[in-house]
Amino acid sequence: MKNCTVCVNAQRKTIDSELLRGSPTLRDIARRCGLSKTALLRHKASHLPAQLARASEAAQLADAGELLQRLAKVCSDCERLQRTAEGAGDTRAALQALGLLGQQLQSLMRVGLEVERQKNAVPSARKQAEREVRTMTDAELADAVNSLLHPKRLQLGE
Repeated sequence: MKNCTVCVNAQRKTIDSELLRGSPTLRDIARRCGLSKTALLRHKASHLPAQLARASEAAQLADAGELLQRLAKVCSDCERLQRTAEGAGDTRAALQALGLLGQQLQSLMRVGLEVERQKNAVPSARKQAEREVRTMTDAELADAVNSLLHPKRLQLGE
């Protein structure tokens, strides 16, 4: 099977970005990069959906990983507060810290299980995402890429 001429092109990132934006025209991109308009159309239909699905999957797993790290830090802080309270003889504060630690450990376990579930579901989820992306309009694809490039992060109290 022949390699995609767009995928191996040195300007691929720029080409992908322009294809998603819909600007400049396919003819202009083809002329500038030494490609055929047909190759650009094939690449856009066959390879961009898979790239977007992988990028979305990676972003979701990265966000989940970041959340796991933050929850682990909160658990560590709760343990430290519990030890400090016990050292000061403040049983009430120590019990509160233990209660909060229990809640945080439950959250950590739920997020960890969800991350594992997502990792195991990736192949079928990727196929579904690729099917969905193939049916998107250029504007919807551009919106999807923008949301991946500029995600709204979950803000947790420091």
